[in-house]
Amino acid sequence: MSIYIKWWFWSLIILGALVPFTTGVFVELIYNPDPDLPSVLRFYPGDIFIALLNDIPFIILAFFIKHSCHNLKTPQKTAIACAGVLSVSLNLIINIDVWKGIVLHLPGSSTAAIVYIFLPIYGIIAMMVGYGVGWLIGKIILMMKNT
Repeated sequence: MSIYIKWWFWSLIILGALVPFTTGVFVELIYNPDPDLPSVLRFYPGDIFIALLNDIPFIILAFFIKHSCHNLKTPQKTAIACAGVLSVSLNLIINIDVWKGIVLHLPGSSTAAIVYIFLPIYGIIAMMVGYGVGWLIGKIILMMKNT
């Protein structure tokens, strides 16, 4: 396995664990520019659980890349790229929406964190959809090259 694949593998896993906290800090700094320390920088024991739940799609994607990046053809490469982009994008959108509700004290924000329980399921579904779309795009690219 090349160093490049190892780097991507560990980067994705670390990124997945850090997304909820970095998103929370940025959303709070944008919507609540208080000179005090952002409240999301305070550590709570439940934060580890949130990080682990958020990290599940990233771990699956990292293992998928690690074990399938040998001698790939165009359809598989684009499928993996689309699966990753769609899953990570959905994850960021959900995190931004959850933290925006919490920071702005919107109605329903007290139960907004429950989305972290369903986040792995959303991420896996997004990966499957992204893989299918990417595979089709890769097949189209391959057909266009051959003609």
